[in-house]
Formats: sequence, C-alpha cells, structure tokens
Amino acid sequence: MITSLLYRFTYIGMLALLIAAGLGVPIPEDIVLLTGGYLAHEGITSIVPTLLFGYGGVILGDLLIFRLGRKLRGRIYTHRWFGKLLTADRREKIERHFHKYGILTVVIGRHTAGLRAPTFLVAGCSGMATWKFFIADALSSLSTVPLVVMLGYFLAHNLERAKKHMHRIQLWGLIALLLLALVVLGYRLWKVRTAPSRKMAASRRQV
Repeated sequence: MITSLLYRFTYIGMLALLIAAGLGVPIPEDIVLLTGGYLAHEGITSIVPTLLFGYGGVILGDLLIFRLGRKLRGRIYTHRWFGKLLTADRREKIERHFHKYGILTVVIGRHTAGLRAPTFLVAGCSGMATWKFFIADALSSLSTVPLVVMLGYFLAHNLERAKKHMHRIQLWGLIALLLLALVVLGYRLWKVRTAPSRKMAASRRQV
C-alpha cells in the first residue's frame, strides 16, 4: 500500500503519509522513508527532494499533533473522564516536568515507537513552548531521518537488510543525542559550580 501510494503520488504522497503518521495514524514512518529512498534509487524520484519532503513531512506531522495538544489543553483537563485521571496535582507535575525536561522528553519520545504521538500530545497540553518543541524535534529528526532515507537508497535491492540497519540507526541516533544532552548538562553544572571562584578571581585582578 505504502509503495503503491508513493509510486503514484511521489513527493506529495510521502508528505501526506508522514503527516498522517505523525498524527497517530498507524503508518510506519520508517517504512515510508525507506521506500522513499528506494524510489529515488530507482530513478522514480530524486534524492534531494525526497530528503526534503521526508524531513518536512516528519516535522509537520509532529508539530500538528503538538499544536493539537495546545488546542485541547483546557478541554482535556476538564473532560469528565480525563479530568479524573489528570487531577490538579498530576497536571502540575506534568507541566513542571515538561518545563524542566521537555526537550529531553521530546527527543526520547521521537525515537520510541508507540510513545511518539502521545508524548507530543502531552507536550502540547503541558504548555511547552512551541520553539522548544520545534528545536528538540527538528534536531532529533535530523539525526535519523536522512540516514533512513539514504539507507533505502543504498540498500534498495535488499530492503530487509535495510530494515535491520534502520533500528540500529534509531538506537545510535538516540544514544548520540542523549550523550550530547549529558555534555550540555555537565557544562552547565560546571559553570554554576565554578562561577563563585571565577568571580573571586576577577575581583582579585581588579584589586
């Protein structure tokens, strides 16, 4: 089904399928990207537009479900069923979590099958800033989306092998982003701890 749609509608088909996947429709995003790479290898499409439409479709789908969460924020918390689950105390904890760890949560959610759409929806409901969500999602997608497309391109005649490598790419992409987050966090902690000594050294030089 995915292959036939992409054969027929190429770039627009890829964009539509990826947006639908981002909104929670059970369409495997990675298979769409792999198939896009395969079609580029076969000359049905070109690799550069495939990369651009693939990346754009992923980001648009994620942003739409995030914005949907923002729109439904008040309704979810006052809903007769969800309101019982999301009490005022839980709501405060969720919002506090996304305020502190929103970027990291979005990065992990993007690379976790089955949790992507719910994570992004809750991120929107929590009031997470759109620019923060966009940066987290754009960077985490950039670490894997082009690689999956190129995997389909270079392993076009052995897609089963490509699928095996695809899961490794997702895993290594997540590990790389987590390591980067740890480096940034470590640097910030170092600056906070060394700030007093640096101020004292500066004051001594002035004296």
